[in-house]
Amino acid sequence: MKFLSSLKANFLSLLLMIFLALLFRTLFFEPFHIPSSSMKPNLLIGDYIFVNKMAYGYSKYALPIHPSFIHGKIFSKTPKRGEVVVFVPPKDSKRYYIKRVIGIGGDKISISNGEIFINDCKIIDTENGIFSDRIEEIDASLDFKVFDEKNCDKKTYSIMHLDGMPSLHENAEYIVPQGHVFMMGDNRDNSKDSRFDDVGFIPEENLVGRASFIGISFDAKVDFGKLSSLLKLIRYNRIFHSIN
Repeated sequence: MKFLSSLKANFLSLLLMIFLALLFRTLFFEPFHIPSSSMKPNLLIGDYIFVNKMAYGYSKYALPIHPSFIHGKIFSKTPKRGEVVVFVPPKDSKRYYIKRVIGIGGDKISISNGEIFINDCKIIDTENGIFSDRIEEIDASLDFKVFDEKNCDKKTYSIMHLDGMPSLHENAEYIVPQGHVFMMGDNRDNSKDSRFDDVGFIPEENLVGRASFIGISFDAKVDFGKLSSLLKLIRYNRIFHSIN
């Protein structure tokens, strides 16, 4: 009987720990893994980031599963232009994307010859070096021009363009519906974002949270069963690095 009582107590403790962990990641911070290059040079493949779930309120997308009977959002807050946000695209509710907010509801976004205008205010890009990146698909390294981009709210962050390649959607205009946001990746020539019809404008209900900081980062695919190789792959300079 003593053994059964101890087993029951341990089982209940385990259930409580699981419940508290799920509650924490639902209400406060949730970890995500960066699997693609669309947010380079700021976020790299192999970054494990933490997302602030409190930033924009809670909808069904704050939950581990997305129950279809839950609608709307509580404590809803519109993100600021320039913030990096994790969201669920309306046409692919099984995936999570991470991009930067370029426009919010009511904004007119114009892209002309690679330059971006928000409500006729030009976003300023200042060239600031080169980012060399190895592209596995073509087994070669390419040089990307890095720019310090200052939006019309005076927030500055880095973006990049492939040298010599024309920008995606060079001449286009978008009117962001109320209650939606317009997203773009920082890797402007390699990002599936609001410029594409299969992503489009993102309802604020679909925002999961604001990307806050990098917990840890690995510079290659890792085998978590081999501690020695794991330690060699850690990008130590990115641990607890804040996301701008």
